[in-house]
Amino acid sequence: MYQYVVEVSTEVFHLLQKRAPGFVEWADEKPGPTQKIVLSEEVYNEFIDRAIAHRKTLDEVVREICTRPQVATWSDRVHAGKI
Repeated sequence: MYQYVVEVSTEVFHLLQKRAPGFVEWADEKPGPTQKIVLSEEVYNEFIDRAIAHRKTLDEVVREICTRPQVATWSDRVHAGKI
């Protein structure tokens, strides 16, 4: 399975660390407006598909998913193909 490195805003990077730890991997935080995260192929494809379908940026897609009340079960739903 492939992995993809994606740049997200520092705000989304921190949101992912708080709301979905262990679900994505990230490089060490660096100064600046963007940070790098590592996504599995499955998650990357889902994010890209959602971004295209809703004409949103990856930051917007990730932020929406992380701010939903169900984020605790988000990784389970992704792996079950239900997200």
